[in-house]
Amino acid sequence: MPAIPKRIFRFIDNLEESGTDSESKLKKIIENEYRRRLNRYYLIDRLLKKKYKMRFKEFRDQELVKKFDYSLDAESDFCDWEMAITGIECLQEDLAELSGTNR
Repeated sequence: MPAIPKRIFRFIDNLEESGTDSESKLKKIIENEYRRRLNRYYLIDRLLKKKYKMRFKEFRDQELVKKFDYSLDAESDFCDWEMAITGIECLQEDLAELSGTNR
C-alpha cells in the first residue's frame, strides 16, 4: 500500500476529529462517505418507488420502459434506479467489511 503524503494528514485531521491515529480517522472519513452515498441511493430508490408506485424489480420485470415506448424519462429512471439498487448492495457490503461485520 502506498504511503500517504504528510501534507494529506492535515486534511484528514481537519475532516475527522475523533480517533487518535490517522488510520482510524481515515477509516471514519471513508465510512462517512459511504453513508453519504448510501443516503443518495436510498433517496433515488424512494423517489422512484413513489413515482411508479412499485419496487425496482417490479418495474424491471413488467418491462415498463418498453411499455412507455422507450421514452427518455423511463429509460433514464430505469438506469438511475438500477444504479441506486446496485449501489446500495455494494456499499452495504463494503461498509460491513470496513466495520468488520461481514454478512
